[in-house]
Order: sequence, then structure tokens, then C-alpha cells
Amino acid sequence: MSEKSKKALLDTDFLFKTQLAQNRNHEPLANLIMQFEGYDFFCHEKIISELHTHGFSPDPLPWIEEQVKNGKIQLYSDVKILSEIDELFGSGSPQIYYEMLKTSCDAFPKNVGKSFFCTFYQPLISLPEDADKEQFLTTLASCDAVIPNGSSMGEKKSLVLAQLLQLKHPGKVVIFCSDDRKARQRVAYIGNQIRCLSILSTFQKLQADGLAKETARQYYESFCSFLSLHHQLGMKVWAHSSSERINVGFDQLFEDLYAGKFEIKGTGDLRYKE
Repeated sequence: MSEKSKKALLDTDFLFKTQLAQNRNHEPLANLIMQFEGYDFFCHEKIISELHTHGFSPDPLPWIEEQVKNGKIQLYSDVKILSEIDELFGSGSPQIYYEMLKTSCDAFPKNVGKSFFCTFYQPLISLPEDADKEQFLTTLASCDAVIPNGSSMGEKKSLVLAQLLQLKHPGKVVIFCSDDRKARQRVAYIGNQIRCLSILSTFQKLQADGLAKETARQYYESFCSFLSLHHQLGMKVWAHSSSERINVGFDQLFEDLYAGKFEIKGTGDLRYKE
């Protein structure tokens, strides 16, 4: 692992969509992403457990488990995060993790009445300041155990991991995330030096890296076919001269991608150059 490389986190939605985007040989887009030069890939184990509950088709789990086994993706647990915090600062990992988790949860809208963190992590809030790491981890696990499915815990834990990686590798963290604009806003909330790369901007990167147009088209059309099933006819990009996002049809968008008409914003969105 190179210190100069970018540190890329993979989220649940991104993993699923890069599995369903396939070429004619049924090879997923995710395989091309793992070949990006200058990137080290990371994932929080909560993403794995979250994928178990979704029942996605195609199922990303066999692929990601193989990548972890081969060392292509580094899998992090909460225990490992706390251990690396201690390596960085010598001690104090429970309180630092606490602040990271709170920041991550606060990036999401409040429930009715109080925040997600106050709703589900009250036992953690009530721990004495001198609680040791074992007590902290036990309490954290008991809180996590009662959080309902569908609470975006994979994303929340990934944002904790992103904060750790930002401490270790400032300015080098990239989150490969959902095309959902709100997901990218949550990343901005935890740190403006952390960049995003969406599925659409991944195609822009592949174009810039020299992937042949007709090869890219196979993955792109596969992805768009999935979106069409959900009554989507195009994707939104930023106009060059205004703060307006405009909807561009799938075919035109692909042609503009391969005509080099876009740049990638820090949020992972595409913007017309002119």
C-alpha cells in the first residue's frame, strides 16, 4: 500500500450498482474499478452485514468477499478503527471514536424529536469518561444490535472509517458512493477534504483513463437498463455557467462523456466544461 495512493471507500449502493453494470461477458464494472491505478480500497464490515440483509440481485457478496480474501479490499471493524486511533494518538480511542460516530450520525436528518445518535446511542452517551476500550466496545455493540434494518448503518460506519482515513491520509480519501445527491452532501458534512466518486463520474474517469468507447458502452447501457426499470430516462449533471442541475438523456450523456465535455466536481457530480 502506497502512502501516495488515494484511499477509496466503497459503499453499499455503489457495490450493488457496479455489479449490475456488466459487459457482454457478464463481467461487472466493479472489476474495472479494482484496476484503478493509485487507489487502495477499504470497506467497513457493516457494509458486508448490510448486504446480507438486502437480497440484491446480482449479489455483490461473493465478489466483495473474494476481493477481501485476495487483499484487494481492506476490511475494517470497529475494533480495528479504535486500535488505529490508539496507534495515532497513544490513547483516548473511545472518546475519539465517539466523536466520529456522532459526527457521522449528525450528517443525517433528525428523527422526530431528537437526533439518531441520541435515539440509539444513549448508553454510549451515559458511559463514564474513564470507561476503558473493552467497556466502550461492548456498549457500542449492544447499541448497534437494536438499530433497525434500513437505518443506513453501513453508510454511517463508512463515514466513521472515512474520518479515520482522513486523519491518517489527509486529502487522499475518496468515497465511491451512491448517485443520491444527499449521500454526497453527508460526505461534505464530515469533511470538505473528502472527495466523492459516483457511478456516473466513474465512467468519466474510465474515459479519461483510455477505456475504449465501445467497451465502456456495454457497462453503461447495462447500468442505464436498470435505471430505466425505475422509470428513469436520464441523469442530472451541472450546467457550466450556473448553479443549475440539468437532466440529460442517457444516449446524449454517454456521447458527451466520450467527447470529453465534462469535469468531475469534488462532490462526484459531473459538470459541463463549457
